Amino acid sequence: MLTFPRITIPQIPTLFEDKVMGWEINHQTLQADHFRTRERVGEVVVPEVYLPVFEPPEATLVAIFVEPGAVHLVFLDEVAPNPRLDERYREVRRQLYGRVTDVESVEVGEQIRFVNNASLLNLYETSLHYSDVAIYKGAIYSNTWNHMLSARPQFWIKARGGYNRVEVEVKEGDREEAGRWQPE
Repeated sequence: MLTFPRITIPQIPTLFEDKVMGWEINHQTLQADHFRTRERVGEVVVPEVYLPVFEPPEATLVAIFVEPGAVHLVFLDEVAPNPRLDERYREVRRQLYGRVTDVESVEVGEQIRFVNNASLLNLYETSLHYSDVAIYKGAIYSNTWNHMLSARPQFWIKARGGYNRVEVEVKEGDREEAGRWQPE
């Protein structure tokens, strides 16, 4: 089987980096607001979670928080494909949130609802945010460096070596608890 390394994006202008960071923070804020105010109904579901085989270890999944009708995935970090953007964005998250862990939340039931974190046609190195609803089949796939998600494997990830299933500790809790939690 052919394997492909992670691609590093060459230097990009600071203005573009600022826009990317602004998009990321805006989408995280919108997602956090949605999950803070949503009605907590439905079953508690624990999904299988799959990450690209080339996802850097420092960005891996470290915990899953579950509550009725929602799942909150906590990733150790986000590793941007551009080194300068990666460092700047990490520092901004540290200042804004007091953490660098990335929390991505979805609503689950018969369907899975991605709120500003659906990957759709993204390549791993891109970071466009979408919302989407799909049939829930028990699994969540991370498809981008900033953990945009889908309910099924993406062709572009499969072509670059595929996915690994990641098993981590599952905790009861909401989005805010997932955001406060820190790995040891």
